Amino acid sequence: MIDTTSLQRLQSVARPRTPSALSNALVFGWRAVLKFKHVPEQLFDLVMTPIMFTLLFT
Repeated sequence: MIDTTSLQRLQSVARPRTPSALSNALVFGWRAVLKFKHVPEQLFDLVMTPIMFTLLFT
């Protein structure tokens, strides 16, 4: 059970800012780049897939 002083302390803390769309995109992109260390084959897929589709459909 939460007493009133603990509840007041929790309510008085300011919430962090909502991140922008650009910030979110950069974070997700950076995480994807870091995953290339563990699975380097994904880098090949990332590079070759657009090239293959361009050659197939043009």
